Amino acid sequence: MTIKRDQINNVLFYGYFGLFLISNIFESFLSIYTSLSLEINFIIILIFALNNKDLIMRNSKNVLLFLFIMFISIFSLLFAQGGFGSFFNLFNFICGILVFQCLELTEKQYRFIKYFVLILFLYNFYLSFSIWDNYVDGTNVFNPNSVGIFLFLCYVILTNFYKKKLVNIFLFIITIYAIYMTECRSALLAVIAFFLLKNFPFINRVIASKSSLILKCITVIGIIFPLIYVYLYQNNFNFTLPFTEKSLYTGREYLWNIMLQALMTEPTGFILGLGTNHVTPAGVVIGNYHNWYFGTLYTFGIIIFVLYFYYLIYNIAKIKKPNIVFAFIALFIIGFFETVGLWSTTQTYIYILLLIGNSNNIHLGGKNECVCQK
Repeated sequence: MTIKRDQINNVLFYGYFGLFLISNIFESFLSIYTSLSLEINFIIILIFALNNKDLIMRNSKNVLLFLFIMFISIFSLLFAQGGFGSFFNLFNFICGILVFQCLELTEKQYRFIKYFVLILFLYNFYLSFSIWDNYVDGTNVFNPNSVGIFLFLCYVILTNFYKKKLVNIFLFIITIYAIYMTECRSALLAVIAFFLLKNFPFINRVIASKSSLILKCITVIGIIFPLIYVYLYQNNFNFTLPFTEKSLYTGREYLWNIMLQALMTEPTGFILGLGTNHVTPAGVVIGNYHNWYFGTLYTFGIIIFVLYFYYLIYNIAKIKKPNIVFAFIALFIIGFFETVGLWSTTQTYIYILLLIGNSNNIHLGGKNECVCQK
């Protein structure tokens, strides 16, 4: 039975991550895959969960949280008309965490992930040189901010595989340069934050021991941040950020103000959310919230917002590898300006972080250090 389960896991593992890699590198395939990605990921992750139900059931708290979130989300779907797309997206992410936090990488899977992420890093590094020109011309489907976030995620994962100090410094320098080319300020801030946390012992010891509290604080600040941002704009507070020609305001002030007005005009908006199909008082349907925290509240309501982040932080807090915890702290910082966990591409990177963070039988980094499952 165990052998059969492992064989199914292998097929699902390589199928899921293989599709992800192909769709990110070959744009002709991406347009086909994107239209069906929610359904494909839903099927793969659901089979993953059923195939590993005995491992998943060992963590009863995780299962209860998952079931409660799904119950509330179905209730919200029926009464707030959120749309099946938002439900599938939420299910995929929450169920994906349920699955990947309990799996351990085999030696072959470990090597696959290593080169998988390296290929994605090199590809996004290549894109960064012409991303703005191609984005303006419409010849590249990726937004410059997306490429910046992908570079950050690849960088933090690769630091777990390449542990030599000179290699890490080199990775940091080229990542900073590439993200600077994309002008993604949130990713730039996150890379610097991760580098400081990782390389200064007097900082990382304190942060690692208080990671759960820090993530909860970032979440609270993240939900308040859009309100402060809108207030500053409305009171004519403005300046240009250092090392970039971008203004502090890039349109998010209008977006978040519209979202706030929409929540305030709907009686159940704050409780059940408005979903992804809601037409705002401004007459538009919002597709990208540019804030993970406010976006979750807007789509699913305050109940799921609290459960969603509690569930995620609970699973991050169980990770014993400090570098992975620091990566999540930096990712939560990006959440101030990007949707992050509401975006299926980023969700896949989060699964990789969980896989590496919870694979205790793998000693990453050295040539002969990998002692994995056979």
